[in-house]
Amino acid sequence: LESFLRAAVLDPADADPLFEAGVMYLQIKKPQQALEQLRRVEKINPLYPLVYYYMGRASLLAGKAAEAIEYAEKERQANPKLAESYILAAEAYTQQKQYSLCAKEYQKAIQIQSPGAQIYVKLASCYRRAGNLDVAMAMLNQAAARESGLPDIYREQGQVYEMNGDYNRAIEAYNQYLALNPTGADVAQIRNKIISLGSR
Repeated sequence: LESFLRAAVLDPADADPLFEAGVMYLQIKKPQQALEQLRRVEKINPLYPLVYYYMGRASLLAGKAAEAIEYAEKERQANPKLAESYILAAEAYTQQKQYSLCAKEYQKAIQIQSPGAQIYVKLASCYRRAGNLDVAMAMLNQAAARESGLPDIYREQGQVYEMNGDYNRAIEAYNQYLALNPTGADVAQIRNKIISLGSR
């Protein structure tokens, strides 16, 4: 971080070290400092790829979802062929609990780039929370076709089955999640959920 900031002082017209410093501040969970550096990048080059995306990430980290959506819109105007702006907007809408809008943004991201399994899991989560359980399960099937060993698929499956009242399948999905992710942060919570569902 010191090296990037030193480089920025040596050449104030070079946006690269400022951008790297901003991203690094995000990685260490300092959104305000990240925004300060990224705004300096914006002044040098408003079309710098992903600068608005990372500004939006900083806003999201600071709990400012509406501001993050504004930055997502700026990013897609500057760089319309990048999927990151749609992913950012989807996460911001999730924070606002606007799950139908969240799903639309993930769908747009999928149209732009070939997605990995994780995007389909996040899309499934939006559909589940919006009450579209059949579509959520279809998205999870897409995720499994891409990466069947991803633990998050089975945690999300468990939640869909649970909402459908299919407790046996929910237990199977949660057990698969535990088998693939035995040291996850939510292991105790999932085990308690299995016990609770087994008693119904």
